[in-house]
Formats: sequence, C-alpha cells, structure tokens
Amino acid sequence: MNNMKHRFFAVVTLVFVLSIACFAQADVIVPGKTITITVLGHPELSQIVRVSQDGTTDYPLLVNVPIEGMTVNELRDILSPILQRYVEKPRLFIDVSIYTTIDVRVLGAVQSPGLKELVQPVDIQSAIVLSGGMTAAGDERNVLVVRTNSQGKRERFTVNLLEMYRLDNNILNIFELQFGDIIVVPVKIRESFVQVLGSVRKPGPIVPGLESTLLDVINVAGGVDESGHLGRVTLYKKVDDHLVGEKVDVRRLINDGLENQIPRVYPGDVVVVGSYKLYESWEFWGRFFRDLGYVLTTIVLIDRAFL
Repeated sequence: MNNMKHRFFAVVTLVFVLSIACFAQADVIVPGKTITITVLGHPELSQIVRVSQDGTTDYPLLVNVPIEGMTVNELRDILSPILQRYVEKPRLFIDVSIYTTIDVRVLGAVQSPGLKELVQPVDIQSAIVLSGGMTAAGDERNVLVVRTNSQGKRERFTVNLLEMYRLDNNILNIFELQFGDIIVVPVKIRESFVQVLGSVRKPGPIVPGLESTLLDVINVAGGVDESGHLGRVTLYKKVDDHLVGEKVDVRRLINDGLENQIPRVYPGDVVVVGSYKLYESWEFWGRFFRDLGYVLTTIVLIDRAFL
C-alpha cells in the first residue's frame, strides 16, 4: 500500500514539474512570439506587438530594446518605470502567446509566392502547401532553402521532397524552417524528366516517381500505340555526357512473370519504344487477306460475266 502511495505522489510530482517547465518555457520571450501589453485606462499605450528576429519590438516605449530571453516578470520590471513617466501608478498586464510565428519567403514555382507568417514548428512541405502548392512546372526534387546563420552568413540547402518522405529508407528528418528562411521552388529542367519517345500514344517528357520503371513511364505516356512493340524498348542513360542505349524486352519480362527485373528509370533518361515491322503485325496480315479476298472476288465476278 505504501509503495502505491509513493508511486502516486511520484507521478503527481513529475506532472507538476513538467507543467511548471512547460509554463516557464511558454513564458520566455523569443523572436516570433506575440506580446499583448495592456495598460488599464490607457488604450493609446495598449498594443499587441510581435518580437522580431533581432529580439526587439515596435512598441513605442521599447523601441530598440532587446527583450529576447526575458520572462514576463522581467519585462514588467523594465516597462513599469518607463510607464510611470506618463501614467501615475500604471496597472500593467503583459501576456506572451504560447505560439511562435516565423516569417519565411516562398518563391519560384508555387501558386502564391511571397512572404508567409507561419506558426512553428513548420516544415518545408507545409510552407509550400500554404503557398498554394507547387505549379505543374515545380521541381520537388531540388527545392532550395537559403538560411542566414548566427554569424550572418548565407547557407544553402537542397531538399529532395520525394526522397525526404520515403518510409522504406527511414528518412524522417523533416526539414524544419527557421525565421527568415527563403524557399525557392525551381522550375523543372530537361534533366528532371524522362523523355518517352517512339511508338507511344503521348510521347514527351514524363516526371518519374521514386521507383518508376520503364513500363511505368510508358503507361504514363499513354501506353504503346497500334504499332508499338514492348519487346523493342531501348533505354538510354547518360554516361560521360553520352547517351548509351540498352535494349530491353519488356514484353518477355512481363510474360515470364519477371516484372521486378524491368529496369528503373531516372531523370535524364530517354526511353524509345520501337514498333512492329509492317509484316509482323496482325493488322497488316488482316488487311492483306481482306484485300486479297476483294481481288479474288472481283476476278470471279468478272469471269462469270464473260461466260
């Protein structure tokens, strides 16, 4: 029984300590937080201000005064004597929001570029979504983040959003944004596509998925047309600035149940789907025998006419 009481009090104590810690953390003033300053009876001195990146606010009586890292009580101790110059026995109330907002700029191939005020924590994907999402031309593999570090120097990070969220690779280190970050979503360039050419219904550039195969991009290109031959596919890859081709019999791999051996494709690859030779297609022989039938029928009719 005593052990149960000790455990109960230990749990209560732990919860109390954690609550105090959370309250204390919320009470600390940091850039991005909103401060509500209320001076009873004096609306001209009451304002809601935001802590900027340099730790100051635009509150008229605290201009250029760094308040970052202060608690509410410490800020009250500083502001009260200043207010006494204008108000006798000011009744001052200060409240710090529990949320921290950051300013980030989202540029490039998004629907609504510009400066965004976001609530932390926020990741790069959320910032892009809140900017209306990427346009069709946006390159999610090469998103650039420009950040100013504590020494005032610019740092650049390239983020592959597709790779970031691959669960099978345990890549879960979501790129969280900081105050002042600039996100640039570039437009896809030629090397971002797989070119699918030849006997397909919709030839042209295709944006491949993380694990797209030859068959996947051919299907995205509308599949083979009436003359297309999956047994005559050539996959070109760039090697030392030259395209080197490899013939792939996709039809045989499918018929043999070896779909897992169909090669994957990557940005910059070129896929060419060959066609049947004229005499190899069923359509050719169908037309041939049809036309032959017409000719033979005509000969028979003419022959009968002269009998």
